[in-house]
Amino acid sequence: MNLGFGSSGACYTIGNAATRVADEWGTLSVAGDELTLHATQHATPGVYKWRFEQGSLRLTKLRDRLATRAKALVTTPLTYVPRREIMGRVPSRWTQHAFVSKRFGYSIHGPHNWTLDTSGPADRFSYTPSPLPALAVEAQDLAQGTSAARWGVIVDSRLEASGCAPHDFRRFFVDGEKVRISVYSDCHGRSLESVSFVHHGRGYRVLWRGAAARPERDYPFVDAMLKSIVFSP
Repeated sequence: MNLGFGSSGACYTIGNAATRVADEWGTLSVAGDELTLHATQHATPGVYKWRFEQGSLRLTKLRDRLATRAKALVTTPLTYVPRREIMGRVPSRWTQHAFVSKRFGYSIHGPHNWTLDTSGPADRFSYTPSPLPALAVEAQDLAQGTSAARWGVIVDSRLEASGCAPHDFRRFFVDGEKVRISVYSDCHGRSLESVSFVHHGRGYRVLWRGAAARPERDYPFVDAMLKSIVFSP
């Protein structure tokens, strides 16, 4: 089980630790020593009593009609695993080459042996002939008043509607703009990081398609490229 924070508040995922594929995800709420899980896939909530014991989180079922979920949550304690143990390392020259997108009004730095393909609706960065990893950037004008949170929900709902399983949520800054990064561990056999934000009335979406078995290994690579983005004046 993974606990975290999404754009709408506290959230969780439950899945297979070996394959890192989520079977269930949704929101959670805490009232005193009771924790309630609200799954996206069904309307049956699960209510558990929580406590910390020797540095681990232990759950005791109070009310939950889903036997498989209850078994997964109460069998063993939940232990925090630091991300640094599974993150990859970025080569010193990973972001040495500058690319400029005139149609979307930004510049970004990436590996010198990557190419930029603008033949489709998105700017696509990748190393030919290898299809992965790859990064795509696209933007569209939004209706006046559309918030970054609303745009993030729109972007994420497209992926989740296609069967992609949420894995993690992260926050970052792109040229001073606060962005949301939604991570999917199993999206048609690939790990994805979907970055959404709004800049000057445009909704931007940056999509990373990774080759690593664990999405966390790609975090430093994605962050390095996002950090390099600068918008045109």
